[in-house]
Amino acid sequence: MSHLTEPPSSPHPDGPAEGGAPGTDVPGTDVPGTDVSGPRRPRPSRAWRPHLVLVLGGLVAAALGLGFLAVVVLLLWTGSPSPQGGPEGALHVAAALWLLGHGAELTRSSTVSGEPVPVELTPLLLVALPLWLVGRAVRNALAEEPTGRARAVRVAASVAAGYLLVGAAAVHYASYGPLRVDPPSAGAWLLGTTAAVSVVAVWMSQGRPGPALRGTAGACAAPAVRAAGLGVAVLLAGGLALTLLAVGLHGEEYQEGVEQLGGDWSGRTAVALLTLALLPNAAVWATSYGLGPGFTLGSAGVVG
Repeated sequence: MSHLTEPPSSPHPDGPAEGGAPGTDVPGTDVPGTDVSGPRRPRPSRAWRPHLVLVLGGLVAAALGLGFLAVVVLLLWTGSPSPQGGPEGALHVAAALWLLGHGAELTRSSTVSGEPVPVELTPLLLVALPLWLVGRAVRNALAEEPTGRARAVRVAASVAAGYLLVGAAAVHYASYGPLRVDPPSAGAWLLGTTAAVSVVAVWMSQGRPGPALRGTAGACAAPAVRAAGLGVAVLLAGGLALTLLAVGLHGEEYQEGVEQLGGDWSGRTAVALLTLALLPNAAVWATSYGLGPGFTLGSAGVVG
């Protein structure tokens, strides 16, 4: 005799789920319902973080140049037998020299006559330090990811902004002291130098684009530019060789001059470092001397 078995009754779709209230999801079950966790909050945008990293890169580039000069000046001040002005004065000198490398005009207040005297000569080797640091910071930022022209300009602007933040603090700090700068003039030179180097770095990262020249002009422009650059390099190399030859032939006079100007070892080291910083200037002067026009020392001393 067969027994009829009733099929198990299925739960009502809208009925209560096992172990939970109606219309709710229970962990471990597949019963559809409403998520009780609520709507998810959107995460805050973090698009500013890459720009902050770029600004920090500019800050580091400026701090490296400023810190290098500060270390050199502090070492010379520490080794001097009769240091004057204290470490704060040495830091003022370092900040002023860093701004001098950007083209700022310096004024020396501690003179024999008591009247401020402008610093008329800028060592070219001192100029090369900030130019190299700014250019390297921008190139490294552009090399991390392939960028278009608009993106490259924004990257360079972020790096330059960080560099200028340190520069603004240095301008304010160097506005007083034994070597001081004029803040508006120094700020303009700092901004112009940083912007020019950043533009050149962006231009180089984009493959050095230039105006499209057709025909004979286009075929001759690039070789002419390369030939001109090679000619200038050869002339400067000849001027450098002439400078080193003159120093070698007059080594005793040079040594006597260093001893008279420097006195102790700290002063002689400072004079030697100044000579090294002026070596590119001397190469340019020797080139001009060899070509015939000569050069001018001071207000009325013409050599040539």
